[in-house]
Amino acid sequence: TVLALVVQFICFVLHIREYHHDSNKHQLKSPPVQVNQLILSSAEEVFLAAIVSIEGQNEARQVLTARARGPGEKAKKIENPVNSLSSSLTASHKKLRTQLPTMYGEDIVLGGIDRCAPFRASTSLFRRAAVAGLFNSGTNLLHRLLRVNCVMPMACPQDIKPKAMKAMMDRHECIGYPFQVPWGKHNPENYRRSAHVVPQLAHFNRSEILPIVVIKDPLSWMRSMCRVPYTVHFPRQGKCCPVPLNPKQFNSMNNTIFVRWRNNHIIHYSSLLDLWNTWYSDYWYSHEPRVFVRYEDLLFQPKRTTQSLCACVGGKFMHDEFDPIAEPAKSGRGHGGGEGTSRVQALEKYSSESIRYANFEATDFDFYNRSAHHDLTNFFRYIINPISAQFHLKSAAQGKQKFDGTASPMSNHVINLILEVLVIKEGLRDQREGGDISYACCPFSHSEWSRKNFLV
Repeated sequence: TVLALVVQFICFVLHIREYHHDSNKHQLKSPPVQVNQLILSSAEEVFLAAIVSIEGQNEARQVLTARARGPGEKAKKIENPVNSLSSSLTASHKKLRTQLPTMYGEDIVLGGIDRCAPFRASTSLFRRAAVAGLFNSGTNLLHRLLRVNCVMPMACPQDIKPKAMKAMMDRHECIGYPFQVPWGKHNPENYRRSAHVVPQLAHFNRSEILPIVVIKDPLSWMRSMCRVPYTVHFPRQGKCCPVPLNPKQFNSMNNTIFVRWRNNHIIHYSSLLDLWNTWYSDYWYSHEPRVFVRYEDLLFQPKRTTQSLCACVGGKFMHDEFDPIAEPAKSGRGHGGGEGTSRVQALEKYSSESIRYANFEATDFDFYNRSAHHDLTNFFRYIINPISAQFHLKSAAQGKQKFDGTASPMSNHVINLILEVLVIKEGLRDQREGGDISYACCPFSHSEWSRKNFLV
């Protein structure tokens, strides 16, 4: 009986080992599961098969798969639009959120931060920061970031009625937050010393206002001006705007650029770039207190940037409750209509060097390098990378060519050319849903660049 029990036990152990061996062997034969695997079109598979090296195939597949995922994929990796700071993001997501595009350097850039301490020392607790900047430069975003995330001393209670708040301010018991500099955020710097004042801000002491000037990449800013020009009048060439940068290249004799400032005060400029140069250089060379901040830093590194600005003016920064402002900072009829641009859309749009260079030609790059204010563009890293510019021009020249993927294996030159076009076109999507894009000043519809039609 004992012997029989021992034999049964040995057989049981052997059976278990055989079962596990078979299970492991079956698992090894099972193909690995790939999460979110996308199926490419037959034309794209033919293209991949024509690439000789495995490394080249993998690189090309990554590019094609990124295109297949759609426009929002890149932005979603950079920023989670809902509860961006409180949600449990992975370490890689947190790292991406604080990264600037390499074309703008490795860290935030603030101009005139050395003027903060003297300003605080010469003012009272009623001092305030107020935004200034050209149209479409990001002034609304900066105001909201400071208003929500920076608590200033002598602030008025938020839970009282406007009449009671006004009475407290009249007794000098508190003071509100100016939504712009009292002389008008878009007005030139010399309005600071004029009698003009925004009616709602007449009670603020100008000497206790620190202008924080928002500056934006001129190439991106000019493109924004094409969409919503406000009171700036300049020649535009349809979907190619702002190309050409040099107004003298327009065939029409009407190449005048002027801005209608307050009370029909009109100033003429030689180009949009001249307007950018003049407006910002006036603030740049001013000896009065002022601080410059890049729009790109407010977008890609909002917490660090807002914290630095809040400390500059002597406020208390809300570390744990920081709000990067995910929804559009401006919208409505006064800003060109529509719902505005959300944070996720802006992250996708301004992180692409391809979008930055879209439509521009060699003559535009040359005009920019000759005409842009070098003190400003060098300090804020708004320079044109010659290698990237050449890459853009080469790809633009071939942008409308189509290739036959069913022929014999293609040469490395053709394969590289297709990949270059794919990479460039991956970033060139119109930000307005249903609209058209223009590539090298040739308008295309979205359908012409759809995946199924591109490689046929």
